[in-house]
Amino acid sequence: MNEIELLKRRLQREKNIRQQAEKIAEEKSRELYLKGEELKNALQAESEAKKKIEALYQEVERLSRIDPLTELSNRRSFSTDALRLLQLAIRHKKKLSCAMLDIDFFKKVNDTYGHDFGDKVLIAVAKASRNQLRKTDLLARFGGEEFCFLFAETDLNGAALIAERIRLAISKLEFHFEKIRFSVTVSIGVSGLLDSNDNMENMIKRSDTSLYKAKENGRNRIVIWEN
Repeated sequence: MNEIELLKRRLQREKNIRQQAEKIAEEKSRELYLKGEELKNALQAESEAKKKIEALYQEVERLSRIDPLTELSNRRSFSTDALRLLQLAIRHKKKLSCAMLDIDFFKKVNDTYGHDFGDKVLIAVAKASRNQLRKTDLLARFGGEEFCFLFAETDLNGAALIAERIRLAISKLEFHFEKIRFSVTVSIGVSGLLDSNDNMENMIKRSDTSLYKAKENGRNRIVIWEN
């Protein structure tokens, strides 16, 4: 075998080796690409799962702070937000007023038209009340037919004016049950922050006491706390 033939064979072997190496490299490259795609998809799925978990957590947190029927703040949420407003009012020596509202003869509504229709009344009262408030005011359903308000930077007279707007707005609501039409009224008690030693619990108690005076005096009215 001459040198030329040997050279040709050697070149062919090198070519074969190179082709095999390229094939192996191509297979490895495709394998790495597929693994990379799998990893990317896995990371994307993990990211989406984290987002869903975070969204679910936020929704659970939101639901834990609202009354499911009226979508107002619940008592727990109100307590947290009210404490913040109270501390700000005391720190900056601002006025702060509280009001308690109760729907008059609401038990009669439930007994006459049923609890499902009573729920519709509660929703309408909540909406009418909320529409009269400013962004800085707080409103919560305290349970049953009772609602609590907190009016930031508002004295007793200002709070009484807001309460009157709320009372009038609710009195204008008209409910239809089959062929029957009726309206509801509310009683409201109002109190204000006394001094830096006052607290939210006592403000609510004073508003509640005023509310029951409104009930005793004939309902469908506002009573302001007097020392």
